[in-house]
Amino acid sequence: MAKITIAKWWIWGSIAIAVGGILAGVMSEASAIHAAAITAGNKSFVPDSIFWTTISFFVLGCIVCCGGVIAEFVAWIGSLSNTHRLADKTWFRVLLWGWLVGYLVLFVTLGLQLWFSFSGSIAAAFVWPGYAVGGLIGPTVMLCYLAAGPDGKAVEQPQIVTPVAPPKTLVPAG
Repeated sequence: MAKITIAKWWIWGSIAIAVGGILAGVMSEASAIHAAAITAGNKSFVPDSIFWTTISFFVLGCIVCCGGVIAEFVAWIGSLSNTHRLADKTWFRVLLWGWLVGYLVLFVTLGLQLWFSFSGSIAAAFVWPGYAVGGLIGPTVMLCYLAAGPDGKAVEQPQIVTPVAPPKTLVPAG
């Protein structure tokens, strides 16, 4: 995969994540506000068509967001295959470990959040910056690669020249 293709996949994935995230966030708030407005007087909630419409758009936003994550994952795999073919494996290692560390931070933060929440500790309120840090490591590494990284498809790999054996003649020279 050429670097320009990787950049296109990553940019379209980022746009899809942003659009899907905004749609899901707005629709979740709209459904909560609508449900609160309906139940203000009688304390019982019967879902109506407006509620189900907001839920449908919330699910659509989540699907678009997941599609963007898949597109960024494809771009990451393409960047790994692109940099693996280079003689210097520095960019390959940076991309591989950058994304793995980012996901590790996210999952550790999620585990701490759940652990502290179920134990009733107040510390659950203080681990949320891990989500921001973990979520920014991978995209930062990818932006660095897109800005300054080499294109493995554009670099011509040196051909190994094998020495040619002298031709064997029937008559010895000499």
